[in-house]
Amino acid sequence: MKSIWYGIGFSIIPFVILCIGYFNVHPEFYRNIPPNFDQQSNYPSTSIAWNDDEKKDPPLRFVSSSHNAIDIWSNVKTISSFWDLWNAPKSELEYKWEYKVKNISKDKLSISVTYKLKDEYERTLSSSQVTEVAEAGETITLSNFERLDYNKAILIKDGGWSISYRIPY
Repeated sequence: MKSIWYGIGFSIIPFVILCIGYFNVHPEFYRNIPPNFDQQSNYPSTSIAWNDDEKKDPPLRFVSSSHNAIDIWSNVKTISSFWDLWNAPKSELEYKWEYKVKNISKDKLSISVTYKLKDEYERTLSSSQVTEVAEAGETITLSNFERLDYNKAILIKDGGWSISYRIPY
C-alpha cells in the first residue's frame, strides 16, 4: 500500500508542478484581450470643446474616434532551470486608434491629435500623437498603432484625445 503512495508522490506531483510552470511561461494560453478595451464615439454625441472665440466659427468638426485591440504579444522565454518556470514573460497588447475630423474652414490646416488611453481615475496610461494636413472641406483620418503593457491594458476604462491645429505657410 505504501508503494502506491510513493509512486504517486514521485511521479504525479512533479508532473502537475511542471505543467503549472509550463502554463506560467506560456501566457498565450490564458491571456486574452480585455472585454471592455474597445471603444468608439461619433458625432454628434461627442464634439471638440472650443474656446469662446472659436465657438462661433469652429475650423474643425469631430467625426469619430475609436481604439481597437488587435493582438497580444508575449516575449519568448528561455528556460534554463526549474526556477525559470515561475517568472512569467512580459506581454503587450497591440492596439490601433483612429480619429476622424473634418476641416470646415476655408484654409488648409495642419492638424495634430494626441490620443490617450485612461484608467477609471482619468490617469493617462498610454499616449500617442499624429499630425496630418487637411485641405479645406476635407475629412481626414489620423491613426496609429501602439503597444501597451498587458497589465496596464486591463486597467483601461476610456479613451480620450486632445487636438490642435495651425495654418501651414
